Amino acid sequence: MASKRKSPFRYPKSRHIRRLNPRQYIRYKSYKKHLRREFEQKCIYCRKPDTVHPNDFKTYAVEHYWPKRHFIQKECDYSNLYYSCPNCNSLKGEYWPVDDNEPYFPNPCDHIMIDHVRFAEGIVDTQSVHGEFMTEALQLNECQVVEWRKSHNWTIRALQTEVVELQQVKKRIGNKASLGSVSTNISTDLAKIDRQITEHIAALDRACGTTL
Repeated sequence: MASKRKSPFRYPKSRHIRRLNPRQYIRYKSYKKHLRREFEQKCIYCRKPDTVHPNDFKTYAVEHYWPKRHFIQKECDYSNLYYSCPNCNSLKGEYWPVDDNEPYFPNPCDHIMIDHVRFAEGIVDTQSVHGEFMTEALQLNECQVVEWRKSHNWTIRALQTEVVELQQVKKRIGNKASLGSVSTNISTDLAKIDRQITEHIAALDRACGTTL
């Protein structure tokens, strides 16, 4: 049901177990299509879907958690590759903690993300030193970003409401048709409602990053 779709910005409650096992490539960018599916079309850091605007996915990056500059042997290691929006990928850069006393960027395969960051109606609420470090380094709580997330969630909720209302209208027309109390254009009316429902659900899929 479209009404049950959740905000794409919610962080995972458990570690991600990789489902895909692509063949070995000699170029790390060849893994992008697999990573997009692996991480459900969302940046692992800010959770923004790559479906919000047309062709957004073209700008998303293959993120090396262990930076390839320092760990060249992991450049094409699928277990080291993640899916990231261009902003987070650029801001993270080649950072790597030099020892255990320095903060790290949590990732969904090695860490339970909600132990470090949680989504709270537009804001990324930090739960640990590492979550705070990531949030500040990637500028996840900049005012414009927070307002955009709120607006995006309002759009999702509005689409969900409209889908439910259209489904209720369709049901009422169907009930009246069974009693013979509607116009002869019922087929046309129902077809129009079905098109509207389909369009709204497609918009919901794009907003939530569930188009695959």
